[in-house]
Formats: sequence, structure tokens, C-alpha cells
Amino acid sequence: MSDTDTKDKSEEWTKLSQAEATHSLARHAAFIERRAGGQRALLTFHDLSGLDLSGAKLRGTNLAGAQLQEAVMFGADLGGADLTPLRNLRGTERIIPANLGAANQAGANLSAADLTDCDLTSSDLHGAILKGARLEGTLLAK
Repeated sequence: MSDTDTKDKSEEWTKLSQAEATHSLARHAAFIERRAGGQRALLTFHDLSGLDLSGAKLRGTNLAGAQLQEAVMFGADLGGADLTPLRNLRGTERIIPANLGAANQAGANLSAADLTDCDLTSSDLHGAILKGARLEGTLLAK
């Protein structure tokens, strides 16, 4: 049996390309603005690492357990977004936090976002709005 066969499939992230992320976020923006074709983005357990999400309208998006390391989120609106940790799908107590390590969130709106237990290590939060954000257990430095 190979390592691939024994890997816990409940902890695999869906990797999105830049084009897929752009499309999903455009539909989410339409949803927020109540325009035709809008659909709420559900990005739980998605890997958006290294993508350019500058100015994206992520308000109210479910990003629980998402991987956003080194993502460029300059000026993005994550107001009310859910970035809470997940437990793996087999019901163990292993907590899988959202990871925004080294992400550029300068000027981003994180007001009322739930960042409980997130990894924000080395993230650029210069000018970010954190009013009302939940930061319990959030890792800001290692």
C-alpha cells in the first residue's frame, strides 16, 4: 500500500487556479450585490495559496479551514467571513485552522470576520480593518 493509499482523504484541499478563483469570486460578488447569476462562495477546505485576490469581495464567504498562504489580498473585503478551524471529517479532535501565513492583507477589511485559531504568521496587516473581528487563539507570530 502506498502513502497515497493511506492518506486521509478528509484532509485534502481543493486547489483552485487563478481563473477558477476569479470566476468563483465574481459569482460571489454578484450574490452580495443581488445580481443575476450570483452564488455564494463556499471555499471550505479550498487551497487559494499564492493567488491574487486583491480587491476581492469575500464578504460573508465561508473560508473555514482554507489555505491562503502567500495569497495577495490587498484591499479585499473579508467582512464577516468565516475563517474558523475545521475538524477532519472522520470526527477526530484534530483541528485544521485556516492558514493565512505570509498573506498580503494590507488595507483589507476584516471587520467582524471570525479568525479564531487562524494562522496569520508573517501576514501583512498594515492598514487592515479588524474592528469586531474574532481573534481568539489566532497565531500572529511564531
